[in-house]
Amino acid sequence: MEVASAVELVKCGVCLTAKSIKTCGLCQVHVCKKCLETPAGDAFLYLKKIPVELNHTCYCIHCWDAKVVPALADYELMAEKARNVYFLTEDYRGYVRVLRKHTKRVDIEDCDDRREIILKMAYMAAELGFNAIIQSRVESASVYINSYHSSRWKASALPAIIDGEQLERSSLLRI
Repeated sequence: MEVASAVELVKCGVCLTAKSIKTCGLCQVHVCKKCLETPAGDAFLYLKKIPVELNHTCYCIHCWDAKVVPALADYELMAEKARNVYFLTEDYRGYVRVLRKHTKRVDIEDCDDRREIILKMAYMAAELGFNAIIQSRVESASVYINSYHSSRWKASALPAIIDGEQLERSSLLRI
């Protein structure tokens, strides 16, 4: 007499072993632990809204190579541009030669860290093709959650194209 097992093993859609543990978020194929691909926790951190196809926790190798790897490569290129974006606050007193401004300010309402919120604004400016965020306003608010003190940040800035070489020369003269 054979007893039916409570756990039913399903074959992995990639390597065809009988130990599937999860399903791919895009194509719903069963995937074993060895064939499972998961994005890093900080992948797509600076995007204001993560696309639905990149918002899953696990992928099969085929969907990973077809959808996630190209998106990660594009994201990393844009994140590198964002790290080189100039950041000028409203209180900046020096002369800045602004070549072109965006018509609208970029706003971010809720973030955990000041540096993260500045990089998110810089990423948005880099996506729009600008090399600076000017007239920036970064504010924090104290929040108490379960008797623990924390800060929440909000910010806004105006993306612009500025003469970066002139800004760096003028900042060197002030030292």
